[in-house]
Formats: sequence, C-alpha cells, structure tokens
Amino acid sequence: MLYGINLDGKKPMRQILIIISIFLSQSDISAQIDEIKLFPDYILYKNDTLSCYDKNGLKQGKWIEYKTKNIIWVSTPDSCNIDSISPEGVRYLKSDWKWVFEAYSRTKSKINSNCDTIYSNVIPPAVIEFLSFGNYIDNKKTGKWKTYDNNNLIYKEFDYANGLAIGRFYFYYKNGHIKMKGLINRNDNSFNVKKYSETGNLIEEKKYELKDLEILL
Repeated sequence: MLYGINLDGKKPMRQILIIISIFLSQSDISAQIDEIKLFPDYILYKNDTLSCYDKNGLKQGKWIEYKTKNIIWVSTPDSCNIDSISPEGVRYLKSDWKWVFEAYSRTKSKINSNCDTIYSNVIPPAVIEFLSFGNYIDNKKTGKWKTYDNNNLIYKEFDYANGLAIGRFYFYYKNGHIKMKGLINRNDNSFNVKKYSETGNLIEEKKYELKDLEILL
C-alpha cells in the first residue's frame, strides 16, 4: 500500500500519478528493441540463439527475420571507393552523387583493410524497421508468425502450415486495435479482408485473389 488511502477510500491524486508514471516508464523500457547479431550459422537476439540451419542447410526451429531501413551517407564512408562487395557480405551502392545505401548479411566480409569500420554483422536498433518471429520445419514456415515494428509494437500475425499462410491473419494499429483482418481460403484461391478504423468501425470488406496475398506476407 503506497502512501495510504484517503478517508473517503480514494487514493490521493499524487499516488495515482506516480503509479501511472511508473507504469509508463516500464512500458517504454519493455518496448525497446535490441541489436541483431548476425553469424553464418545463427542469429543472436537478446541472448537467444535463433535462425539456425541443420546439417543439410535447411531452416529449423525458432527464427527471426528482419527488415532494415536504408542508411544514407552524403559521401562514401571512410573514403572507401567501392560500389559493392559480395552478395554474402555487407553491400554498398553508390550513385553519381555518392549516396551510399547499406544492407546487412549473415556473414562478414571485407576487401579493403582500411574499411573495417563499415563492415558489420551487427544491426543496430535504429535501422530496424520490422522484426518477425516464428518457426521453421525443413525450410518451411509453420505455426504462428508475429511481426513487430521498431517500437516493438505488434504489426501483423499470420499462421502457416507446410510453408503456406493459412486461416486468419491480422494487422494492427499502433494502439493495438485491429486495422485489418482476413481469412484465407485456399480451396477457391481467394482471401477475404475486413478493414477497420482506429476506433474499431468497419470501413471496407473485400475479396481478393490468392495471388495478391504475397504483398501482405
């Protein structure tokens, strides 16, 4: 019991504000995402070993998948004069104006010892746009896959069986309300979608061909 209770049975306003403040600060901490460490045989995220391959090179068990933002410099980092490295390493692409775009890979490579600082197998939180968590069996997605945005808020949910999206799926607003939900019907190669406002009002209902589902996955 914090600060006691008023005679009328109500908690003091100061107490309520303190409790709210503590709750919000804890929520902010839990909402933080962590860096992703990439290795050839696995990915390390918050001390969990994920995204492993078996001896046959097939994806197995718990996996993390990610989408990064483009990082742009006005000049080539560390004066390294390169257009690209390797499909297996970190890649840089330059235009005539020397804008540099960064991508990440599970392996670390370099072709110039003077450029070590721009090759990294660590993805910092600031460049992570989306994180997805789920399971693979023999290179095929299975069970529930959840995707979170860079604030660690739920963005979408899909169910998979034998590598195929099945059943119901959901997209969410940042306030946690359903933005869109759908039902996949593989028997007639279609899926139905209902879209909602942030206050929960149905604003559209439509049927799509199954081939259009790919842009949502």
